[in-house]
Amino acid sequence: MRTDPEDRVYHIGKHIPSWFCAILPQAALRVEEESWNAYPYTRTRYTCPFVEKFSIDIETYYKPDTGNQVDVFNMSSAEKRQRTVDPIDIVKDYITPHEYLVEEDPKLYQSLKTKRGPLSDDWIEEINQDPGECPVMCAYKLCKVEFRYWGMQSKIERFIHDVGRYGTRVRLYLHKV
Repeated sequence: MRTDPEDRVYHIGKHIPSWFCAILPQAALRVEEESWNAYPYTRTRYTCPFVEKFSIDIETYYKPDTGNQVDVFNMSSAEKRQRTVDPIDIVKDYITPHEYLVEEDPKLYQSLKTKRGPLSDDWIEEINQDPGECPVMCAYKLCKVEFRYWGMQSKIERFIHDVGRYGTRVRLYLHKV
């Protein structure tokens, strides 16, 4: 893994609920990102210097399969009991009408370069039946949220997970096939 992380700063005031903005000073609306990339593994950590007990860690493994591995992160039994597995199917998953683009629909799109596509509703099963026929890649993501402040911890952690799951689905849809 790279020892020198890629750093970024985000100003998030317009992207979080007003009830949360109302209790925070402006300086708390700054999020710092550190990313370490060592394909096929990456790690990204988000922190807010003003909120010392807050972090989001996202680990990713890229694997040449359709998402059928059970535990690429070698989690403990306790960690497995706490996790939520959220498979994403780029063909079947719902996309909101204002984010849908017909030219990016995997049911309609065919790559001119690779001649892959369009994909059927059963594309995963078809690839699993003949894995050498079409190269695929799955991004396995492990997202950990920590907000250790009494009284707000579970609400904030749940909100971040929910927004993160939706945002991931949208970004994956917009960059698929």
